[in-house]
Amino acid sequence: MSRNDKKDGFDALGEIGVRLGGLFGAVETAIGEIAKAKGEDGKPFKTHVDWGVSVGGVRSGAGAAEAAAERAERKPEAAPRALREPVFEMFEEDDHVLLTYELPGAALDEVALSRDGRLLKLETTGRALFRHQVELPVTIGADAEPARALRNGVLELRFETSKA
Repeated sequence: MSRNDKKDGFDALGEIGVRLGGLFGAVETAIGEIAKAKGEDGKPFKTHVDWGVSVGGVRSGAGAAEAAAERAERKPEAAPRALREPVFEMFEEDDHVLLTYELPGAALDEVALSRDGRLLKLETTGRALFRHQVELPVTIGADAEPARALRNGVLELRFETSKA
């Protein structure tokens, strides 16, 4: 296991701890509200919280409500956007080449294409980051632009080819 794998594992465990801490804080708050309520007989409900868990700074018992309030006031950090390689298919027909890419979360105006000979490069910007490159099966004119359509997160690129 490499250092990066260990670091990623520790980061994941830390994230789990933070999420569990939020869950335990919410449970503590709910139990506190129940403790203030009274049953049908007019007597207060009896509650007991003592789970002895210390994950991500969670406190149980005295001070837990304050810790839950602090967590609730914190703004969540934006998750880093990961660069992904899209699911891709290519179909070669007599008069065109059709490429399909699954790009969930991407908009058509966020898709950038570039070509170098038969090598096609696709990159997206915005919320969803994708990158892919493929060698086209046929040479297409240098200034030929594909027909583009993006429906339900699936991008279709259609390059017309000339019959030889």
